[in-house]
Amino acid sequence: MLSLNKLYNIGIGALMNALRLHSDAILLYKKGRFPSAFVSSILSQEEIGKMGMVNDFVWHSSIDGRSDEEEEKKWLKLLFMHPHKQTAFWRFSPLNDYKKATFRLMDEISNGKLEAQKQGATYVGLKRIKGEISHRGRIVDPFQITAKISRAQITKINDYLLVTGFGVRYEFYSLDNDHAEALFTKKVLNSLDREWKYRSNAAIKNLKAMHVAAKKLVNE
Repeated sequence: MLSLNKLYNIGIGALMNALRLHSDAILLYKKGRFPSAFVSSILSQEEIGKMGMVNDFVWHSSIDGRSDEEEEKKWLKLLFMHPHKQTAFWRFSPLNDYKKATFRLMDEISNGKLEAQKQGATYVGLKRIKGEISHRGRIVDPFQITAKISRAQITKINDYLLVTGFGVRYEFYSLDNDHAEALFTKKVLNSLDREWKYRSNAAIKNLKAMHVAAKKLVNE
């Protein structure tokens, strides 16, 4: 069996890499390289999802005990399945509102919709429909990824990092990995806040609520 300590370290490394990829996505977006920014942002999403999966596995294994070796092998393979990691991003997100639209989005991602977008933003080729190559469909190319599409993807990741980061620092959220949580330094959070100004309404509401609650705690 893979050691829990190694998995714990994978969780730390995955978040470090997610922050790097997110920073790359912002730089590429600002240079007008929208397809590349989009791909980098999805890779960041996958690393965040991986972190959530690993941290959850380590925590439950520590509390409830290890699964049998065959079950753990099956779980380990999930870390190499991109749609599964992309979906896990939402499953462990503090912005998951558990509404029908969110579950529908997660189902679409799990079925490969986001992965197909990632591939389309990377390569020129033919569209696939239910796994089959479409001979009649139009050519897919990265230039179909617009600034709007790229911006929405990057905002999704920045929202997660800001809400999670401030939540960890205010002790409203936990990643079940102390060393991963320590990566959300004041410098990192300031950079996330400064370098990307777009926010979803859900993130704005969540951040405001945390700031108000934290201020009350300080004044008590």
